Amino acid sequence: MTDELWLRARTIFEDSLDQPESEREAYARRRCGTDQALLDEVLTLLEHDRAAPADFVTPPNTPVQGLVLGGFRLERELGRGGMGVVYAAQQVSLGREVALKVLAAGPLADAAAIERFHREARAAAKLDHAHIVRVLDEGTTGELHWFAMERVHGHGLDVELDRMRLDAALSPAAGPILPRPGDSAHIGAVVGIVADLAGALAHAHSRGVVHRDVKPSNILVSQRGEVKLVDFGIARDEALGTLTRPDQLMGSLPYMSPEQARVIDAAVDQRTDVYSLGVVLYELLTLRRPHSGATSLQVLDQLRSQDAPPVTRHNPRVPRDLALVTAKALMRSVDERYPSAAAFEADLRRFLAHEAVQVKPPNWLARLRRFMRRRRGTLGLMAAVFIAAIGGAWFVTAQQARRERGADIEVLRQFRAADSEVEDAELHQVRAALARLRSSTAAADVLLVEDVDRRLQELCRSWHAACVADLARGRELLAARPDTGEGQRAIVAVITRAQRLAQHFPEDTESAALAAAFEPRLSVTVRAAPEARVAGRVSYRVLDPRTAQPGPPVALGSLPLDQVPVPHGHLRIVIQLADGSLREYTRHFDLAAHVALDVLAREVSTAGMVFFPAGICEGLPHEGSPLHEQRLQIEPYWLDACEVSVGDYRLFIDAHPDARVPSLLRELPRGGPDDRRPMTDVTVDEAQRYAEWLGKRLMTHAEWLRACRGDTGRLYPCEGDPRRGSTTARHEPPRSEAERLQLYLQHTSYVDAPDARSPEGVHHLYGNVWEWTESHAAEPVDGRFVPRYASRLVVGGAWNVHTLHFDLRHIRRSTRGPLDHDLTRGFRCARSASQ
Repeated sequence: MTDELWLRARTIFEDSLDQPESEREAYARRRCGTDQALLDEVLTLLEHDRAAPADFVTPPNTPVQGLVLGGFRLERELGRGGMGVVYAAQQVSLGREVALKVLAAGPLADAAAIERFHREARAAAKLDHAHIVRVLDEGTTGELHWFAMERVHGHGLDVELDRMRLDAALSPAAGPILPRPGDSAHIGAVVGIVADLAGALAHAHSRGVVHRDVKPSNILVSQRGEVKLVDFGIARDEALGTLTRPDQLMGSLPYMSPEQARVIDAAVDQRTDVYSLGVVLYELLTLRRPHSGATSLQVLDQLRSQDAPPVTRHNPRVPRDLALVTAKALMRSVDERYPSAAAFEADLRRFLAHEAVQVKPPNWLARLRRFMRRRRGTLGLMAAVFIAAIGGAWFVTAQQARRERGADIEVLRQFRAADSEVEDAELHQVRAALARLRSSTAAADVLLVEDVDRRLQELCRSWHAACVADLARGRELLAARPDTGEGQRAIVAVITRAQRLAQHFPEDTESAALAAAFEPRLSVTVRAAPEARVAGRVSYRVLDPRTAQPGPPVALGSLPLDQVPVPHGHLRIVIQLADGSLREYTRHFDLAAHVALDVLAREVSTAGMVFFPAGICEGLPHEGSPLHEQRLQIEPYWLDACEVSVGDYRLFIDAHPDARVPSLLRELPRGGPDDRRPMTDVTVDEAQRYAEWLGKRLMTHAEWLRACRGDTGRLYPCEGDPRRGSTTARHEPPRSEAERLQLYLQHTSYVDAPDARSPEGVHHLYGNVWEWTESHAAEPVDGRFVPRYASRLVVGGAWNVHTLHFDLRHIRRSTRGPLDHDLTRGFRCARSASQ
């Protein structure tokens, strides 16, 4: 069996274990397709798994599903390692998902292991960083030692690397989350996540904690491609001392540093973590490790005696500056390495911002020192050829310097001769080459630098003039045709161009001010009581104008926020409080708008909601639908099992005396059976205000469609008769309010009626009443979808729709804006499961 076949089989086998036992074989057959050899191998692994005894490699007294430890109810195993088993769990008091790491006392857990286990929890609990998994609680229940961490929906970076290596052989659903080498976005994505991890390590080091075991399996990748550092099991905490012996090998091959590999004379500090993270960067860029061998001893020998080969040897696409940064992090000598994770992060951020990195190519003396260090066992022989070595090193260095200078000159000449639009990457290369050539004294170089400087200044002036002209045009359009959106789109384009101009030409302060003048602003305050403010962090996610799918989170800062600039458009504001709970607020930010959120923190519960894991939403073909034949990756979310009822909405009205009382509430008696009917006659703004009162939000069109179609891609939410739970009668428009109310009472069902329940447990996704979403209408114009922010989509059909001619492709557009409400239109709430 080839290594590739084994790796594919292992990946599918491990994914199969996440399925119910009765469905594992069917899942494996779907994944393997027509590859019989692959299927045979996976089925063999599953058979061995079934045949293994129940206590095989299981610590004594291992907890089982449903057991409650310290207020956390275990649900299922997520993984296991040398320091215990990790379970998916629910915190009973708050109803939130956590990961619970458990160490069972017994022969496998002596006093030192128990102490190290709790030290891991205490060391990690000192840290509060967006890219470090937070520890929430720890304790001991009987002989079981445990601590609770935030739950990250995703997998280890080691799994991601395996999937990147086998991307072409895997189905899209099981493929990598991160771009693979060769993709245009690969290098930027890789550098971004390693910079995030370097920032996390810098935070840990500032608290006196050295991780000592940075490796892909200790880095979690969420479904959105975010990374979080985990497992501080062998971390060194200055405040707690150490439990390891001086001669004990700590770390994981081949990610440990050379000083860890030497053991006896190891001086382990924050630079050790820098080296290990450098190995991770190297592997992400090349899908290879810098040191490998047939045995552990061979890898240890390489770590102690050999430098890492250049990253460009395995991936020539890696830019020179990034290759220098990688090499700097992987220096065998700690004194030549980055002095801190913060310095490593800073150079990675400079690379991402198209700025010159601080690390420079080694000069001939540095090359000579490394040459001598690699061969210090033969110094006698080297003394005899010392002069030749110096001459050779000087010659090589001079030749390399000439090649680099020639490359910089060629970049500037091509820029000077170009007559087309300059790309951002090209402009970054030009400015970096210009900075390196400014110190040249050669007359030709001086003239070239002056010419390029002059062209850059002309380019800056022309961009600035275009911004000013387009801004004036946008203002004219905004004044002449305010309802078309042309003026706003033109001004948004100006802001984008001005921001690009300010990025490449920071000396142009007028352009930066031009962009800032139209930036929307956000202020956020969260209170537990009128005078008590709550701590937490705020980020935003841009909602796609067509699909309402959220983009990656962008951090804004800690609470409270005051007039922080945000992008123009439709955003989901995410507030993560100190207790780990989330609040979501969807707002549209117009030009120069100021949105202020004054939030009263209330307990958030998922009771009465159905969980939908991450999965694919297949949009049905319908030319008028924004999801026309779209294939979207949906993040995990919770959805109300029932539509909001009349009785539910009465509680909201009781708590908000300033709210409008819909006529439906005035007509129906309080406390009667009609309190179980769906609440209608509310505007989308009122529905959104109700959802936010409960710490929730409205669902998106894609979330509704995924709930309707499930994982099987069914065409109706209920099996069998697609009309179940809804009427097939089409009614003439009623002539009076009394007639409308009578039709409502005659044809609506109770929100929890069992005859309209989907297999997942959601009632009335289809029929009963139309339901508001937070998705805007988007109409096809000249081959592209243009959002109509004045309208919202309503989905699902109502009791007055002839369902024989209606299916999931049909949607309705609200066009009367914030005043739109009637007796056929209700809503239900949703909530993101993770951020």
